[in-house]
Amino acid sequence: MGLPINFIYQTLKSTLLFLLSIFVLTPCIKGQETETKSFQVPLNSEVAFEKIIDFALDKGLFISHLEKKANFLQLNKLSKNGKSLVSYGKRITYNFLIRKKDGSTSIIFLQVKVEDHMYKNYVSYYVDKGITNDYSYYTPIIQELKMIMK
Repeated sequence: MGLPINFIYQTLKSTLLFLLSIFVLTPCIKGQETETKSFQVPLNSEVAFEKIIDFALDKGLFISHLEKKANFLQLNKLSKNGKSLVSYGKRITYNFLIRKKDGSTSIIFLQVKVEDHMYKNYVSYYVDKGITNDYSYYTPIIQELKMIMK
């Protein structure tokens, strides 16, 4: 005696819907974990500050402003996307502010400002796009810093 076709169809349909919901919801949940502009590290603020300086020097980022008393660093990076008729790339500014949470833990806040490097009528200039909310600028740097601050 076999199972009715309707029962098999309903079971397959339910299973497929369940699997589809897992595939759809997993990236959303995972994205919420990684989309952040601040993160906590198991280091005091002085050590975290020094690690960001070392990171900047290792990655070839330009240190444009450094304020040790305020635990503030500003780093710049030029991102070239190849010469087009009007755009040469971007100038990206990273602002790091380190706050002490307790004696052995710090919170690092990050702001990213983007400027488009434009070229028109033989003149090169930057167009300020302001602080970006595009997490593709935040996530890679935060992930790299988390790795070195363990």
